[in-house]
Amino acid sequence: MRDTHSLAAVLEQLVSTVTALGQTLHEEADAIVGRNTSALARCNTAKQTQLSAIDALDHQRRTLLSELGWEETSDFPEPRLNQIWQALLIQLQTCQDANQANGVMLDTQRMHTQKTLDLIAGNNAETQVYQADGSASQHATKQPFAKA
Repeated sequence: MRDTHSLAAVLEQLVSTVTALGQTLHEEADAIVGRNTSALARCNTAKQTQLSAIDALDHQRRTLLSELGWEETSDFPEPRLNQIWQALLIQLQTCQDANQANGVMLDTQRMHTQKTLDLIAGNNAETQVYQADGSASQHATKQPFAKA
């Protein structure tokens, strides 16, 4: 039987690092909602560090798989390795979902900010108004809301 302790250790480190990335993404979501730019910057730095560590660990994983003569697969010949691998895949999916949600929140905030700036600057910001009969129509604002 081949020595798989090193592979198990790398997989466990990957699970730990990806779990930490998930926590950072949660903190990032809180920073986005709270519009806390300093916390957002800290999260960005932490994410970069964690992603670099994940890349390095994945390189080690691939090297160990090659040394063991195993193909890139999610089916390991040892149940313990499969358990760790499945835990890793779950954590990776959780991170992907959180990252996508954070991206949507950032895009929404960016859109709201742009609409506000357009309204203030008078850059064809469209607002919905209601007619006397209750129907809605778009009204383009041509004048700036305020001047600085």
